[in-house]
Amino acid sequence: MILPIWSSTAVGVTPISAFDAALTEIGLGDVNLLSLSSVIPAGATISVNPPAMDLGVGDIVHCVMAEQRAMSGSVAAGVAWAVDAEGRGGIFLEAHHEDVDRVRSDLELGMAEMIERRPYLDLSAGPEFEIVHTSSDQPCCALVVAFYEHHAVTGTYPG
Repeated sequence: MILPIWSSTAVGVTPISAFDAALTEIGLGDVNLLSLSSVIPAGATISVNPPAMDLGVGDIVHCVMAEQRAMSGSVAAGVAWAVDAEGRGGIFLEAHHEDVDRVRSDLELGMAEMIERRPYLDLSAGPEFEIVHTSSDQPCCALVVAFYEHHAVTGTYPG
């Protein structure tokens, strides 16, 4: 199983419009996002910024997401991960802030602590990072999404 990580920065007329532009740039502009906690399933590998997938309008996407929006100024977002050397799973951690150095620091410190809590996993290859940042005098967004799975909405309302 491959878990892609996509990242983007964008500007718009409002911060939410910038968020939409960032999502659209990575192929997730027309789906519904459901946030997950940060556990990587057994057997998963990570692929950073592969080609976008062909998803249906309204599909539900399960993901871990870091995003920072602002009316103007600096925005930064990042995801860190560590995967067990024997394929028994791993962990993601997301962070966002206006300062890219703060995002990196939060990810480094948080991952060190999370790895320490999991002595039963061999996460010695250490964390890897995907961090993006931008600054603008317009509304802007920094976004990193770790994609797990998607499915079409089938609806369950009986009426």
